[in-house]
Amino acid sequence: MVPSRESVVIDCETSESERRFYVIDTHKQTARYVDAFRQQTLSVPLPLEQGQAVRIFDQVWNAFDREYALFAVKEQIDWQQLKQEYRPRVANAKTNQDLAETLNAMLTELKDLHVYVRVSGSFLNGYQRKRLFNASPAAAVNLIGPLNQIKGLRWGRTQDQIGYIAVDTLSISSLPDRFEAALKQMQETRGLVLDLRANGGGAEPLARKMAGYFAEESTQYAMHQYRSGPKHTDLGTLQKRIFVPDQNWYYRGPVIVLQGERTMSSAEAFVLMLAACPHVTTMGDRTAGSSGNPRQLDAGAEIIVNLPRWIPRDVSGKSFDTVGIQPDIPVEVAPEEYTRTADPVLTATLKHLRKQTSDFERTDAVLVPRSGNNGQQ
Repeated sequence: MVPSRESVVIDCETSESERRFYVIDTHKQTARYVDAFRQQTLSVPLPLEQGQAVRIFDQVWNAFDREYALFAVKEQIDWQQLKQEYRPRVANAKTNQDLAETLNAMLTELKDLHVYVRVSGSFLNGYQRKRLFNASPAAAVNLIGPLNQIKGLRWGRTQDQIGYIAVDTLSISSLPDRFEAALKQMQETRGLVLDLRANGGGAEPLARKMAGYFAEESTQYAMHQYRSGPKHTDLGTLQKRIFVPDQNWYYRGPVIVLQGERTMSSAEAFVLMLAACPHVTTMGDRTAGSSGNPRQLDAGAEIIVNLPRWIPRDVSGKSFDTVGIQPDIPVEVAPEEYTRTADPVLTATLKHLRKQTSDFERTDAVLVPRSGNNGQQ
């Protein structure tokens, strides 16, 4: 961290294994204790036994060799060559930290945003590529009006009755219920903006539940393939992924989904679900292009490796790994155009939705009960 001017930070561990963190203001001559770090003890490298580093390396290399499906679309990766290059290095590893860093260096060669290495609870800096955040969350209040906000969700509506819901994560189990409550407040809106630009993914079943409010019928939105044999080109049959309508409610008004390069993983599946709905339009930039359905491999010595296992494909069977999902309406904006009061993508979206709904009548009901629902809100 960067201490503020005229301050001193003291960070230490105690014999009780708890951490002490103080911020001393030399100008005011005050000391402030920060309790938030008390249980976040600093990791200490663990010594490795003779031959343990090589055994762990082989375990990780073999797991990827057997399960990593994306070798089939990453023909430029010579996995055997990487083994020959990195295996001799781990023989000199003295601690789990040394070993983890070598594993991380090898796995970074895969250029996969879903691959990471964690050692003693700490993440190592793995592969990253520049991904523009094509949004300014702070500007939403300026463009929409006052927003309600809970963890993972922001919502409100403009004075001319355009609804706005930002779903910023798919990692909260209660999110579909909260989303439904927010959606019910969008009754009699002329249209809806669903903002997924800050959503880095999480649990895809949560996305399926929320997408069900916009589905007319059971709909296929994606496919995937796992490995089926020892060769990197051995792939199983294409597995279809389907979402179904919510049993109670249906939002039938025009919807615009905002996406960008920070929209990743299960959030990309969310985009595909919504894009499959006839009254939904996507706008913004391409998504991250990374959806691997990973498993966590416990390699031993407090080293955890995230191992993606499938090839993500759209309904046509085309892999969107690395290239992402293209929007219906691209909005190209320079990074400097996003400010605390300006969000050009959201501005363009509102303009498009206003033109699309110029004949809107307030008596129209865009959120309607499904057949058999008692209609209570």
